[in-house]
Amino acid sequence: MLRLLVLASQFYRKKQFREKATIQQIENFLEFILSPAIMTDSPFGECTYKISSGITLKVPKVILNSVGTRTVTLYLKYCEETQNADILSERTYMRLLEAIEPNVRKSMKGLDNFAADGSQAFDNLKSVVMTLGKGGKGQEWAEKISSNQLMEGKQYLKLHYKLHVSLDSEVPDHCGRFGLSSEENSFCSKCTHTHHLSCNDCEALTTTLKLIEDAADSITYTNQEQQDDTKYIIVQGIKTIIEWKKHIVRSVNQDRARGKVLDTLQPNEALIERDWAMKFLPLQYRESQSNWFAKRGLSWHVSVITFQEKEGKNSLTVLHIFDTATQDAVTSNAILKDLLHHVNSTNNNVDTLYLRSDNAGCYHSSYGILSVTALNDNPYNITVNRMDFSDPQGGKSICDRKAAHVKACIRRYVNEGNNVITAIEFKSAVEKTMKNVKVVVALPPSPIKSSKTSKIENISFLYNFFFSNNEITAWKQFEIGIGKVFSSKSLNEIPSLVKKCESTVIWRTIAQSSLNTSIPVPVTRNEELEEEDNICSNVFTCPEDGCISTFLKYGQLCNHLDRGKHTLP
Repeated sequence: MLRLLVLASQFYRKKQFREKATIQQIENFLEFILSPAIMTDSPFGECTYKISSGITLKVPKVILNSVGTRTVTLYLKYCEETQNADILSERTYMRLLEAIEPNVRKSMKGLDNFAADGSQAFDNLKSVVMTLGKGGKGQEWAEKISSNQLMEGKQYLKLHYKLHVSLDSEVPDHCGRFGLSSEENSFCSKCTHTHHLSCNDCEALTTTLKLIEDAADSITYTNQEQQDDTKYIIVQGIKTIIEWKKHIVRSVNQDRARGKVLDTLQPNEALIERDWAMKFLPLQYRESQSNWFAKRGLSWHVSVITFQEKEGKNSLTVLHIFDTATQDAVTSNAILKDLLHHVNSTNNNVDTLYLRSDNAGCYHSSYGILSVTALNDNPYNITVNRMDFSDPQGGKSICDRKAAHVKACIRRYVNEGNNVITAIEFKSAVEKTMKNVKVVVALPPSPIKSSKTSKIENISFLYNFFFSNNEITAWKQFEIGIGKVFSSKSLNEIPSLVKKCESTVIWRTIAQSSLNTSIPVPVTRNEELEEEDNICSNVFTCPEDGCISTFLKYGQLCNHLDRGKHTLP
C-alpha cells in the first residue's frame, strides 16, 4: 500500500523545467549592443570564435563605448522604455558581453594635437550630418555619410595615409616633394615625374567633405543661429582635417631624415636623439599620506646614442638626473656637451655626430642652434654635422620608449622594498635593473649672463640645419630645396654640468642583450630579409598602425621600431 502511495505521488507531482536564455532574448540584447551608439568597429584586428558545431568564425574587433555594467544598465533602461518584460538577469548579460570580448574605450593623454583635433572634427561633422538629415537631406543620406564615408575617411588618415606618402609619388596628394615645396626658391623642389594618378581614398574624403558643405546651403534651418553654428562647425572641421593631413606629410618627411641617417651610418658616425622626460615623482615602498601630497618631481633628460659597429647598430642610453633644474636651452646645451664625453669614452672612433630632437624651445632656439659652433671646438675632435627637428606635435621617439622602460624598472625596484626619492636613489635603481644605460647625477650649470646673441630669422619655420665651417644651411623641410645659408657667429663657451656621480656601464651590443638572443645582423642585411627567414614562424608583429611587418625574435622587432621604417600592406 505504501508503495502505491509513493508511485501515485510521483505521478501527480507537477514537473518544472528551468529554461535557459531563449534565442529571442539573446538576439534582442545583441541587436542593442551592436548598434553604433553602444559599439564601434575597430579599424584593425579580428577575433576568432569557435561555435558548438566546431566551425571557427573570424569577425572584426569591436570597441565598447561604455564599461560592461553601464552597457547592461542602458539595455535594461531601454527594455523599460519599450515595455519589453522578456529580460534576463544582469549577470547573464555580463556573461554575453564577456563572450564577445570587446575592447573597452578608454581616455588617452598626451595625444598629437593635430590628430586629436582632427578626430574631434570628424565627430563634430557626424553630429552636423545628423542635423542636416533632419533638416531635409533624409535619414538614409545622413547615416550613409556619417557611418560609412566619414568613418572610412577618419580611419584612412589615422592608419594608411602616412604609409602612402613619398617624395616621388605620382599621386599629388601623396607626393611630399610637391606638397612641401614653398614659394621661396630656397625651399622649393621640382618634381621629375608627373602627377597623373589619383587616390580613391583621398578623392572619397574630398568628395564627402564637399557634399557636407553643399548640403549646408540646401536645407531649411529653424533659426539663423542654428544656420550660423552649423556652417561654422563645417568650415572649422574641414580646415582642421586638412591641417591634420598636412601634418602627416610633414611628419613623414621629417622622420625620413632620421631614417636616412640610420641607413647610411658609418663606423665613425653616431646619432644622438634627446628629449626631456616628464618629471619623475618620488616613490616610497611604504608612503604615508603626508609624503604623498605636494610632491616635487625630479627633472631627468634621456639621450640615446646609436653607433655603427661590425655586428650592427648598438645603442647606449644616457640619463641625466637633477634634484632640481630648469629645462632651458642652457641646461640642454650643457647636457649635450657632456654627451660628447660619453660618445668618446664609448667609441673613440666617432668624429661626426647627427642630432635629432623634438620641437621643444630648449632645443629649437637660436641659442641652442648657434651654440653648436662653440660645441664643435672640443678636445675629442667630434663635429656636429647636422641637427634635425621633428614636426611640431610629431616628436615621439626612441627616447619615450626608453623612458617608459626606466619607469617600469623603477616601479619594480620600489616594489622590492626600496625608495626612490632623490637623484642618487634614482641612479641606484636604474643601475640594478637595466643594461646599457648610463646615469649621471648632476647639478645644473650656472645661469649665463644676459648678452646680445645673434638671432636666426624665422627660426620657428626651419627644422633642419647643416653645419660647415662658419656657415649654417637651413631648410624648412628635409631635402626640399637648396636651403638658405647664413653665417654662424660663435657664442661664448658653453657652461658645463657639475657632475656629482655617474654610473659605469659594461658595454653590451644589442645582439648580446637578453632581449635579443639572435645572431648579430650584418650591416648589409635589411629588415625585409629578416622577415623572410621563416615568415610562418614570425610571432612578433609591429604595433605601428598600418605596418604589416612580423618578426621571429623580439630583438628584430626592437631594431625595426628603432629604425622607424614600416611596411605598407
